[in-house]
Amino acid sequence: KLPVSNFVSTTYHDTGNLRTGAAGEYKWAANGGRGDINSPGSYNGIFDQHGLIITQRFNELVGHAANNVGNTTSYAYEHAGIGLDFEGSWEVGCWVHAGTLQSMGLRADTSMYMHNYWSGKDCPGQIRKKGLWSATEQKVDQHIAELVEFLAGGDEKPDVPVVVYAKPDP
Repeated sequence: KLPVSNFVSTTYHDTGNLRTGAAGEYKWAANGGRGDINSPGSYNGIFDQHGLIITQRFNELVGHAANNVGNTTSYAYEHAGIGLDFEGSWEVGCWVHAGTLQSMGLRADTSMYMHNYWSGKDCPGQIRKKGLWSATEQKVDQHIAELVEFLAGGDEKPDVPVVVYAKPDP
């Protein structure tokens, strides 16, 4: 389970860069791409078709939402790898949001937001451009149901993505 907190939702972001994966996005951010080398991302994790890189602890705030309510109530995940393997990275993202929401006993249709909800920004741009928000909510809720069934003693283990923790900079 994730730490007890005020967090009651997740926020779906994307990098807007069609040519980079999660490792490239993390490297760019960790090297000061966000203007602060001590904060390698204004999100809790970056995912692509290969898995999820955790970038910030889940018990600390990240300034991702463009407003205080979003920042203090929502975990943030950045979708990378969009131009490299959209379907694969989208599938991983749906699992990432599903795992987080399931651990809090929540559903996507009530507790997962586009970054646009908080900021008005066209983000996640590719999900919005492709008209996939409803499909994303449905897929995440389907994965939540698979996790719930498995955790209740079901036989089939869900095919969840790989998680990698970024090395903290001392």
